[in-house]
Amino acid sequence: MGKKYTDYQVDDFLRDELFVKWVLRNESQIDDFWSKWMQEHPEKITNINEAALIIQSIEYKNKPSLNNTEY
Repeated sequence: MGKKYTDYQVDDFLRDELFVKWVLRNESQIDDFWSKWMQEHPEKITNINEAALIIQSIEYKNKPSLNNTEY
């Protein structure tokens, strides 16, 4: 699974569902994956940080608010 990310640039990370989920949510399984992956691919940390900053800077006008049952 992690091998596909070695060719990713910033725009690829922005379109990747797992990456976006990792940036926006605090889930230990996803965090473990990305922490390990970044240790194995330090050359991509700049791209990852830039993509994460872009994702975190996006503000949605109409943020959907769902409770756990609706989600």
